[in-house]
Amino acid sequence: MHRGKRILVALLTAALLVPGAAAAPGEGSALSDLQGHWAQEEIEQAVAAGWVEGYPDGTFRPEQPITRAEFTKMLQDAIHLPPDSETVAWLKSISQPQAPLTDMEDHWLAQGGWLDAALVTGMVVTEDYNYHHFRPEKQIARYEIALMTTRALGMVEAGNQHLDSLGYTDDEEILPWMKGYVRTAVAEGVLQGYPDGSFWPHATSTRAEAVVMLQRMLDNMEEGVTDDIKVQVHCENWGAAETVTLKAPLTQVVDGVLYLSARDLLEGWDEAAVFQTCSVTWDPIIQRLDGQFGAWTQFQAGVQGCAYDVLPWREDLTQAAYHLVRPARMLYGEIMVPVSGAPVTGTGAAVFNWPAAWDREKGTMVLNLKTPWNLTP
Repeated sequence: MHRGKRILVALLTAALLVPGAAAAPGEGSALSDLQGHWAQEEIEQAVAAGWVEGYPDGTFRPEQPITRAEFTKMLQDAIHLPPDSETVAWLKSISQPQAPLTDMEDHWLAQGGWLDAALVTGMVVTEDYNYHHFRPEKQIARYEIALMTTRALGMVEAGNQHLDSLGYTDDEEILPWMKGYVRTAVAEGVLQGYPDGSFWPHATSTRAEAVVMLQRMLDNMEEGVTDDIKVQVHCENWGAAETVTLKAPLTQVVDGVLYLSARDLLEGWDEAAVFQTCSVTWDPIIQRLDGQFGAWTQFQAGVQGCAYDVLPWREDLTQAAYHLVRPARMLYGEIMVPVSGAPVTGTGAAVFNWPAAWDREKGTMVLNLKTPWNLTP
């Protein structure tokens, strides 16, 4: 299974693709204190999936408050990014480092590698915490869950939008820089406000509530994940044509659009473009992947703008002249780029895209990527 990817069934229409349906959850472990609990189904589903577990005495303790450290580990497990995952190792090799959190040296989250995994994947951002103190045993607040799940969904750009008001009765209790994250998490169905019109941003959460919110996040993130699609990358290379079949690419289909991991796309392009080698860097804070063939190719989670090998490096991709057909997504810590159809369009004199050819009989998507712009054979 590629990078911890979950397998969902994908149905193909004559035109293109239709998202797959999730398989039924397993039985899960018999936990003695879950019978009749309001979150029993979600907790048993999470236990069966392996990203949360009960205690040695056979209990789950659903009403026990959850700390920042516990939630961080639970989130990393839920999105298949434990310390020993291949994706975490890859991101460490290309990531721009964050400043360290200064109160974590002897904590189990740091000693077990979970903190490093959270920092390199961008689930935790050092600058979000006063004096770089994470305070791992502090009970996690609802606004913090909004922040971390929005990051996991690859929607930092939306979260960073500063808003004057969200319309809650306790709106003044939500810090201005957090309002975009709260709005995004609510819009994506991860958190909800209360019937009286309040949000309670500083209210803490129980283990049961944390599982339910993470399950909602996964339902959004994992839509249409499939391993039934073969992807090939083709480059002409000035007459020296090369076609590369990607090995177990990370793919999903959302609203009929095929998304491919930007990592797979760049690695396939690197292999097919025989005259140049691509180097890649990752910014975990803004969730952007930069590939350099001499010029730049840039993709950012939650952003529709991109750079496509013809323009110099850009600080702000939201102002880019080239655009994807949909904003990039995030799946298990990897940026997902929409590649079906002709997703890259430009407002300049020239337009560069990758015309995608779908072979329904073979279940294969062929991406015709241009030879890197600045090269000559």
